[in-house]
Amino acid sequence: MSALPMICWPLYAEQALNKVFMVEEMKIAVPLDGYEEGGLVKAEEVEAKVRLVMETEEGRMLRRGW
Repeated sequence: MSALPMICWPLYAEQALNKVFMVEEMKIAVPLDGYEEGGLVKAEEVEAKVRLVMETEEGRMLRRGW
């Protein structure tokens, strides 16, 4: 079975809880950093996470997920 890896960028309500569940429990996502410190996420951060998910061994492990 393959999983679809995700990049979590929670904005409202229970999305932060969903992020924790997908990143720490299900291990099918990576968190996007920077939104906590004022709401701005740099393009470099988005690029780095997309590359991580698409091109690295960690991304391959996320796809194997559960």
